[in-house]
Amino acid sequence: MLEKIVVAIPIILTLVVRFLIVRNKAYKINNLLFVVCLILLPIGMFMTVTQTNELSQHLDRQSYPFVNGIVVQSEIVGNEDAYRPEVTYKYIVDTVTYSITTTLNSPMFGNKRKQYDVANVTTQEYPVGRQLKVLYDPANPSDGSLPIALAWNVYGQIGFGAFLIALGLFGLLMPRKKSWL
Repeated sequence: MLEKIVVAIPIILTLVVRFLIVRNKAYKINNLLFVVCLILLPIGMFMTVTQTNELSQHLDRQSYPFVNGIVVQSEIVGNEDAYRPEVTYKYIVDTVTYSITTTLNSPMFGNKRKQYDVANVTTQEYPVGRQLKVLYDPANPSDGSLPIALAWNVYGQIGFGAFLIALGLFGLLMPRKKSWL
């Protein structure tokens, strides 16, 4: 629902701005430029809001209580196309045992050798039997996570979304006398 609202708001604002521009004949705007800006604004808003929401959830998880957990499996999975680490850990909350498998935000880019090297280093950092600090949601203890850094692409998508918003607004609101597209 939030995503639909996030997409609808810039479309409505763009149409209002377009109406005011055409009504006042303040300047000409090319229809192609208008359509491009109409596409850039909702995409930028969607990216920024969804990734900001993920960042907020990550920050909230950092305040969760924690218990000690243990790594029960640590392996490199994949095929000839891609490799990634998979670490499975268990933890106990109120006499109930929970198990989670994670890739620890391992990047899935680069060539096969680089992916394998990253997966190998990660599995060596988390060997079977290693004790871990596991954060869990008190309302839903099965929602556990390790206190690791947020994936870098979240920050990148927030920045790129903001760039798309700025580009769309610039294209719509920059006064000009002649259409240059």
